[in-house]
Amino acid sequence: MNQQSDAAKILAKQIEEAAAEVSEELEDQALNARKTGVTSDDMSAAMSRFLTEVESVGQLPDGIPIAFDLAMRLGSYSYGGLEDGGCGNGSRPSDPILDKLLSELALQRREVEPTWNYAKALESLRKQNKKLEEYGIDGFCENSIKLMDGWEKPETAVVDLTVNQESNGHPYGNRIEGGSSCGTRNLLTVEAMRQWNDSNVARSK
Repeated sequence: MNQQSDAAKILAKQIEEAAAEVSEELEDQALNARKTGVTSDDMSAAMSRFLTEVESVGQLPDGIPIAFDLAMRLGSYSYGGLEDGGCGNGSRPSDPILDKLLSELALQRREVEPTWNYAKALESLRKQNKKLEEYGIDGFCENSIKLMDGWEKPETAVVDLTVNQESNGHPYGNRIEGGSSCGTRNLLTVEAMRQWNDSNVARSK
């Protein structure tokens, strides 16, 4: 086995196992939210710190697809049981972090893995988005959904992004940071994002 390639898998497994343990413990409490006070808000906050580690996976050899899949799993760990008050009050710090991270990794993955079947990830995000909406949690990964949906319908796709003021033109900024983002709202077509990415790839060669 290629030890360099395996490094991304090993790190991703460590992050996922730690996140799953925390998520499971909180989910058990969220199922009895009226007594414990633990909700999906708490699960979201707990997943935020794990999401900030995903970038390290993506920087390793062959790490982009592994990092994307890891981010998807961490997203599913961020809400747990939503019944009996477990849906919380909509204070979910992990959602904007996850959305930006998935959008950026999706663009990168499509570059390094042209045959990637993104439809499975897109369908999963759509289902999660719809499920969470039923409990009053709106906009789950909405930009990531718009981005990948635009690859199927590029002529109509428009993604609403927050442009980091220190991003040097990148629609997602230089790094994925926790908390709310600051900057200006901007409407970018999927094609514009791909042109930005292509131009930067060309400059790096």
